[in-house]
Amino acid sequence: MRATGLTLLGLVVALAQVPHGTLGRTPIPVSNGTSLFTIPDNYVIEFTGAPGTSAGSSASRDFYSTMATQNIPFTIRKNYTRLLNGAYIGVQDKYYDAVYNIGTALSLWSSRTSSVNDSPIPPATKALPPRPFLAHEYTGINKVRNSTSWTGAGVKVGILDTGLDYTHPAFGNCFNTTNCRVRYGYDFVGDAYNGNNIPVPDRDPMDSCNGHGTHVAGILAGNDGVFQGVAPNATLGIYRILGCSGLVESSVIIEAVETAYNDGMHIINLSIANVGGWNQWAESSVIDKAIAKGIYVVGSAGNNGAEGLWALGAPAVSPNTIAVGSMEVPRMYSWALDVTVSGQTYRVRRTDQQPTSIPLDITNAPFRRGLDAAGNDYACQPITANVKGAIVLIQRGFCDFDTKATNVIKAGGLAAVMYNSDGSEMQTPEYYAALTLPTVGIWQRDGQKFVTLLAGSQSATATMTQAIDIVDSDVPYTPSAYSSWGPNIEAVHKPDVMAPGTNIYSTLPKSRGSYGLVSGTSMAAPYVAGVVALVLQTNITASNLTVLSNVLHTATPYKHSSGMYYSLAQQGTGLINAYNALTANIAFRIRYKLICGYTDVTNMAYPITLFYTNRATTNLVYNFQVAPSISVSGFGVDKRPANPPLTDTTTAVVTMSTTSSFTAPGTNGSNDITIKRGKMADSSLLIYSGYIQAYPAPGYSGQNYSFPYLGYGYSSSSVTIFDPSYDMMPCMFRSLDRIPLPAKSNTTFTFTGNDYPVVAFRLQHPVRQIQIKVAYAETPTAIHSSVTQNQYAYRSRNFDGTSQGQFFEFKWDGMGYYQKSPSTIFMHPSRSYVLIFTFRTVYMSSKAITYTTPVIHIPKTIKS
Repeated sequence: MRATGLTLLGLVVALAQVPHGTLGRTPIPVSNGTSLFTIPDNYVIEFTGAPGTSAGSSASRDFYSTMATQNIPFTIRKNYTRLLNGAYIGVQDKYYDAVYNIGTALSLWSSRTSSVNDSPIPPATKALPPRPFLAHEYTGINKVRNSTSWTGAGVKVGILDTGLDYTHPAFGNCFNTTNCRVRYGYDFVGDAYNGNNIPVPDRDPMDSCNGHGTHVAGILAGNDGVFQGVAPNATLGIYRILGCSGLVESSVIIEAVETAYNDGMHIINLSIANVGGWNQWAESSVIDKAIAKGIYVVGSAGNNGAEGLWALGAPAVSPNTIAVGSMEVPRMYSWALDVTVSGQTYRVRRTDQQPTSIPLDITNAPFRRGLDAAGNDYACQPITANVKGAIVLIQRGFCDFDTKATNVIKAGGLAAVMYNSDGSEMQTPEYYAALTLPTVGIWQRDGQKFVTLLAGSQSATATMTQAIDIVDSDVPYTPSAYSSWGPNIEAVHKPDVMAPGTNIYSTLPKSRGSYGLVSGTSMAAPYVAGVVALVLQTNITASNLTVLSNVLHTATPYKHSSGMYYSLAQQGTGLINAYNALTANIAFRIRYKLICGYTDVTNMAYPITLFYTNRATTNLVYNFQVAPSISVSGFGVDKRPANPPLTDTTTAVVTMSTTSSFTAPGTNGSNDITIKRGKMADSSLLIYSGYIQAYPAPGYSGQNYSFPYLGYGYSSSSVTIFDPSYDMMPCMFRSLDRIPLPAKSNTTFTFTGNDYPVVAFRLQHPVRQIQIKVAYAETPTAIHSSVTQNQYAYRSRNFDGTSQGQFFEFKWDGMGYYQKSPSTIFMHPSRSYVLIFTFRTVYMSSKAITYTTPVIHIPKTIKS
């Protein structure tokens, strides 16, 4: 999936352009905060006791009985009984702590929404034919096709997505009939609504309005003449968890995972993501339970590469989920922009056109920059350059797309080519108004190249048609710009592996043209799920460790321009290689004896033991070497966020107990490895990583293997969790005017209408818990009551380019509870108070950070 970030563009610019230290009396822009990702008054609860046991049933009965005794109103929305002993309940947020403290409540999670929002799937203008899968040439799949008979037959793969157009010839034009590959499925969101306007689930998982799930399924298991997915004979279970909106709640994911488990799926593919996720979130926790039952779960890393470190999506953040990022490969299908300057033609790939009634079929039109009177090409001001009848080159940024298009139209432009203002993946520009200007997007590097070429020539022409062609990538074997970085919040190695994700030509619903291009890590995940299916076909009872070793450790890592490998936080173990995975002759497993991660103890040596088993019929000799990656930092020297991450060639010190090993058939061996950050300074704020590589000694055959390591070269307490770029935050303001209040102010709020105190804060590091307590203003160190102890837990850092928002907001309604009686909610009586926010970092043992608000006065008119 690839997030567009278009809806928040204006808000991001508004906040980002406020200079450091000058916020003053400037109103704080409205932030979406968590509004799109956390669903108010809805929770997933896990009871003590295992599902389906008498202890589990007793725990749920005791829980509901306690809720009734404490007079906490609730609604049971769904029950979970297969993997999770729990339920999806409706209960007001203010009762969170009361519910959390019930003895039989093992876990309580806010329900969240995840999304699929890859490059848009446009309406079909004509049906497109099947074509060969180009990426197979670079991932070993073509070699598998040419030398083996493995096709995934007999392996059951569950796809949790927007459904499937099973009438497509690539899926046999059938569903749940004899000899049909699409054998299982359910629609959890439905197409019809009941009298309360709630969707009614049904048994028909048809992809009726989106197309994403059909595209994903084609990559994994499509089978239509020359178009062959990775595992074209796999059996599919289609679980429709997303409707037309492309959003899904945690509760639905859990229900679908349970159903897939009950249907006997061997693999589950989840091409969805919630940016900056925690493994402790509900969906990730339940997926861990499925994995413990022997199911392989593959998830997309997410499309927030522009956000830098720790932007990996849930549920892929789960340590045992295979998190897949996107890697660019040398050749791909694409729409093309051909520009001819001084007799030489340059071809670059571009996005599809802005949806319009005007067909895009322009040949040899003049190609000119859309410059305004000041010489800028943003097209935010009237264009003064002569662009009449020309294809106009403009730059993204500083104003909305509609304004840009309107200025191009007024200047007489024929079409627009918009190049990105940063290095991220460009997407099809979308207009809100009914504008008929054909517009495409290209990448920053290509736009800047054309700017340079046009500066030295007055005779440039351009051609754009609707044809999809094969183009060469100018950045082959690099992580896609949009692919989310890891590691996960708790420093687990993520992403795990990479696969092709850009401009993938795969199946679409017949109503959308049968085939088409979509980009995103959503496309990379099913590629890897297909490889897992191939490996399982060779041995359906293979151990989890063997399968993961084959799939992950035979991938190919690639190098950065520095000559060192890309950071593990960006490329995992590298580009998947199916043939290597299927022919691996030695199985590895790794044991980390000490957490390698984001701790407050730095410069500590930690050991890894690499175990291996010779599965061949001959003796094997493998040599080992250390291959460090570039180190990266999410912060500059001023300890402010750095996006993209900064790079450094400083590496950790790695020692091994052996550099060569001999193993006879069926015997085991091991290699003890010690990693230490070495000369890496605290102040560099670096995350180091690299690979222990194993390769056959001369005269011996076998595959090459890479085993990752990653660690932090600094203490988590070295960097404040608050973003210093916004020195007025944390702050409190009146919701009426959103003007930050001075720290020593004393403000009376009416607590009616829109007159409430609001606290805003921006996190540059994730936090495990935020406690909000109340004290009398005259005794601010003595806690009087609590607003919440546990509700605000497992929070991500802030992300500018997504609907997660630029900062978090908390509006206090004057309510709270006495700490000894968390089920008794009351309105605080007339008096002056302060709120005390306590932030605990990823590691609860770290020193807590607190923020105390200005004085809040509650007048006598407020009723308790």
